[in-house]
Amino acid sequence: MAVEDPTESRTVNLGILNCDVNQGPIAKGWGQNDEIYARFFEGVAAKFFPSWQVKVRNYRVCPDSQLPTEDDVKDLDALVLTGSTHDVWEEVDWLPPLFDFIRKYHSEKRFVGLCFGHQAINQALGGTVGTMGYSENGLERVHLNATGRKILQTSKEGFDIHFLHAAHVSSAAPTLKVLGASAKCAVQVTYSPGRVLTVQGHPEFPPEMAYEYVRYAGELFGTDQTANLAGMVAEDGSFRPLDRWWIGAKLLSFCVTGKIVPDLELRE
Repeated sequence: MAVEDPTESRTVNLGILNCDVNQGPIAKGWGQNDEIYARFFEGVAAKFFPSWQVKVRNYRVCPDSQLPTEDDVKDLDALVLTGSTHDVWEEVDWLPPLFDFIRKYHSEKRFVGLCFGHQAINQALGGTVGTMGYSENGLERVHLNATGRKILQTSKEGFDIHFLHAAHVSSAAPTLKVLGASAKCAVQVTYSPGRVLTVQGHPEFPPEMAYEYVRYAGELFGTDQTANLAGMVAEDGSFRPLDRWWIGAKLLSFCVTGKIVPDLELRE
């Protein structure tokens, strides 16, 4: 077994390091990141680990530099860094304490990072993050390498999720292995045994939210997102299939034990 018996009841305590304040239609329709991540991981547990109860604690890293205390860290199963409209190179007061926190605790507590969280963890641990010169928005495929398939315990060649970013990890942190890439981004998933698992994409976004976020980004930045939006929708008008629950099961099992559930043990 790669993870604890999923039929055994347990509480999963996640610390959500909230790195943004959602605005506009995103805040109105889906709330703040702690609510979005709670619904995502609760949904993963309901599908694959129904005896697990997910509880989240929200830490307002942005803009308040609120981080877990040492006692909090001891009580949490894992720390989850959210996405953000900010970049890791910005000169804002809350970023240096966040980087220090990652460096201090990554060797003793499990860390998961999505999008900005993926970038922040790599940056803090000695990787390089920079602008892409273009964006990766909408539905894209992450292609797993041989190491990625082995670590994620899957025969899948890749997985499909939504993206919304114009910055990327150009060089992963020295202690992290790169597990996959997309056509537009070479460092999509990074991993350290039992300590770190990060993903550049947004599995936490429901399809409707991802679609609205891409549309809203086009409105905010004056960019044409027509092709990206069209690529998210099938001919019949439904949203194209995603692997968000599959990668969510990998993330949540890692949060609980530092191990990753194999595909053979995933039963909805």
